[in-house]
This record gives sequence, structure tokens and C-alpha cells, in this order.
Amino acid sequence: MMKEKEILKEIQALKGVKPRIAKFAAFSIFGDDNVASIEIQIRVLDEMMNEAEIGDACAGDDDYILSAAMDAFNWMEENNPEIPSEGWIELADAKDPKET
Repeated sequence: MMKEKEILKEIQALKGVKPRIAKFAAFSIFGDDNVASIEIQIRVLDEMMNEAEIGDACAGDDDYILSAAMDAFNWMEENNPEIPSEGWIELADAKDPKET
């Protein structure tokens, strides 16, 4: 599992990019809710959820949000090296390069 310091840093990164995503890319081209996806990632990391808790938290949500939650979980558990905020930052930068 990632160290608490790394998790807290990632939570801050997600909170930092969320307003830019909300402004410039709130939904994917397929209508998926990017903001809700960031919010669940923050929650997964903040609460250090396990897979069962994620399943409960995402009950009724679509696969896009569940996938975002699992991305955060797998990063936290060191099963996936992709840092969740990096993809959101890239998307925000692509939509609004003036703010980079």
C-alpha cells in the first residue's frame, strides 16, 4: 500500500484538478461524468476503501465511475503505477492549455 504521505499528496492533486475538469471537461465525449469520477477517487483514497466498500459506494453508478474508483484503489494498493490525477491533469491541460 502507498504511504499515507503519498496518498494525501494524491488527494490534494485530485482536489486541485477537479475545478478545471468541472469547468472544461465535466463530461467525456460519451457523456460520462468526469467530476463524479474524480470525487469517487478522492473518497476511495481519503477513506482508504477496500474493494467491498468501493462496490457499496458505487452501487447504482455506471461502470465509468466504478472504473475510476478501482483505478484509485489499484494505485493505492500499488497494483497499478498510473497516478490517478495525471490523466485528469492531461485532460485539463488539453482543454485549457493557458492554465498550465
